[in-house]
Amino acid sequence: MADTHEIQTRANELKGKHSARDEMFSAFEDIYFLHDPDRSKHSEELHQLAVVSPTGRNQTQGGIRLMTATDPEWNVLGDEFKRYASAVETWCKAAWAGAGRLAGSPVHYDLVTSAMLYGEVDISIVKTSERLRLLEESGASKAAIARMKKAAGRAPFLFPVMNPKGCYPAYDDLGMYEHYQETKSTVGRIKATYGKDAEKLFKDLPNTTEVTKGEWWDLENWVIWIHGYPDDPIVNIKHDLPFIPIKSAITEGSYNLFNNVEYQRQPFLYALHYSGMWGKENLAMSTLSTLAYGMGCNPMYVFEQAVAGTDLELDFSRPGGLAKLRPGEKLSPMAKQVIDPAIMTMLNLAQEINIESTIYKQALGQPLRTTYSEASLMAQAGRLPLENPKRRLEHLLGDIMETCLEWERYKEEEQTQAFQDGKPVVLNLKEIPEDISINCALDVNLPQEKLQLANIAIALQKSGLVDNAWVLENILGIGQPEVMSKKVWEQRFVETMMGLKIQQIVQALQAMMQPQQPAEVGGNVAGAVSAEAANNVPPAFPPLEPGPKPEGVSAEMQAAMNELAGGIPNVPRVAPVQPAPTVPGAGTSFPEEMLA
Repeated sequence: MADTHEIQTRANELKGKHSARDEMFSAFEDIYFLHDPDRSKHSEELHQLAVVSPTGRNQTQGGIRLMTATDPEWNVLGDEFKRYASAVETWCKAAWAGAGRLAGSPVHYDLVTSAMLYGEVDISIVKTSERLRLLEESGASKAAIARMKKAAGRAPFLFPVMNPKGCYPAYDDLGMYEHYQETKSTVGRIKATYGKDAEKLFKDLPNTTEVTKGEWWDLENWVIWIHGYPDDPIVNIKHDLPFIPIKSAITEGSYNLFNNVEYQRQPFLYALHYSGMWGKENLAMSTLSTLAYGMGCNPMYVFEQAVAGTDLELDFSRPGGLAKLRPGEKLSPMAKQVIDPAIMTMLNLAQEINIESTIYKQALGQPLRTTYSEASLMAQAGRLPLENPKRRLEHLLGDIMETCLEWERYKEEEQTQAFQDGKPVVLNLKEIPEDISINCALDVNLPQEKLQLANIAIALQKSGLVDNAWVLENILGIGQPEVMSKKVWEQRFVETMMGLKIQQIVQALQAMMQPQQPAEVGGNVAGAVSAEAANNVPPAFPPLEPGPKPEGVSAEMQAAMNELAGGIPNVPRVAPVQPAPTVPGAGTSFPEEMLA
């Protein structure tokens, strides 16, 4: 067991080192949640109608929606691992989807939100079978154990995403070597997660009581304690893992180039906050609203009396109304300028700088009166601010899956199982090399690109410069291209079989519709073909004998082959006639890999 006091001291040091970063994160949250700290000042001291600009939130939310429009696609790198690629990629996709289903939301949604808002992501890797073992050893309730057992049967891993504002990592040249997380929780949740050890600690507290939990990971120790109970840790073990099951990454900025923790994170809203332009836009919009309300509610007309105490006489008996003025009286519109052009200039400047500091509206779907190619080019240029967090998240997601497989091997598991579309996906770990490398593609989905990518794919296929698998994976973003290619060949095979079937039916129907020769007197039919003779004539296309299903042939392909082999029921066998026009696709040869 580790010295909890020493670890708690180190945790407090890490937290203090990140205090400026936490303040910066709070400012980003103010922009995202439309909470202006100066709003009350504008309302009370300046007597303004305070308005908060949604520019920062809209731009951030737009980037999140672009990056979550597609699901992650995992790819095994290296030609030497091609034989394992399909199985590993399918398992990764199933494991990730299963964890998201248990969490109630796709995991990468929270990852992308964290990357866009904070410029940092912290995600925990929880092996469900290990968590189940800990619950059983701690003497947790039967309900808690049954709940975790059900989760372990559906997903091999869970990936809870943590708020970076409460996470304090420490890095060296090899990556992260310490991580401390401080979060708010409830007594009931702590009891459900950690069993009887937590129940003993909180035996006198109701489940709704809010507590602060501290969780520490380093290369050797895993310690969990509750603030206020420093001497009674809930968990204090040597985890004996060759890695820390937490991934922390900076998605915008660098912890290598800058010593100041505050400068290491430079997320989406960094320039918007530190330039002060968000506050300036709030001030300009508040001023405009105040002037529009104050000046707009003033009288619209001025009535100058000739004699004091007289009122304006109005006659609405005719359309438009009539003002009856006495000699010396005057009615005129009140001249006023509601909006000063200087305020509009300041507002436009602030909005322009805010957009330049985040993402251009064209990337978020702003309509343009321009050609399709120009709009597509502008949209692609506008998404450039998303490229850095996108690439770093792809690297992180690949690293997460490599760690999962490493954990399974470390526990000497022979196989690992996930579920996809209600079907088990089993990965035999003994067949998978230990040095396998996994990458992930998290594409930014823009509607303007689909037609362009399709045209590029067709051009590359016709040119023969690259193989079809490369086009599917790198241009169209289709994971597991071997599986897709096999489905394409199966579809072509079924279409060809159906063409042969249709051709056979057409020839048989044409034979049935041929006119017979006229009959002679006495009832003898000259040249008539007896039923017995007709039945002895072989068909134009002899039926194929159904055989055993070849190995690797899908159910759809086998069904088409069996249908063709069964011949045409209830159609008499007649002599062959002139063949019908050849159906497109008939006679097409297929490569051997189609049936492999």
